[in-house]
Amino acid sequence: MEKNVPYLIDFESARYDDTEIDFIETALRWSGLADLNIDYKKLKTFFKVYKMYIDISGIDFKELLVPNLLGRFDFLYYNLDITLINKTTDIYLKNNAEQQVIQMIKEICYYYQNIDELARKCTLFAK
Repeated sequence: MEKNVPYLIDFESARYDDTEIDFIETALRWSGLADLNIDYKKLKTFFKVYKMYIDISGIDFKELLVPNLLGRFDFLYYNLDITLINKTTDIYLKNNAEQQVIQMIKEICYYYQNIDELARKCTLFAK
């Protein structure tokens, strides 16, 4: 806010995106991926409600989950760039980026270890 006028900021990842990518990313976040513990009951509930409005029965979830996983490497690179290459004098930004690097490495490993089961469950829940 500046003089009671709102401004939108922080557009580094703003883009027009595929609805399937947005769907799976939201489903993963709501079901616990960031906590490294996907709650399949929450995921199933998310799918159940989403299916009331959008047909997701034809999605190949393995084909959708792999690029979603690879997208996490972009975020990892972004934060590595802040911590290692474009060194900043902003201590808060640097500390946050360092924490994001650690978290993203954990998330990538967890995601990779669970991607087959996740694809299987997503396909089942989409029916």
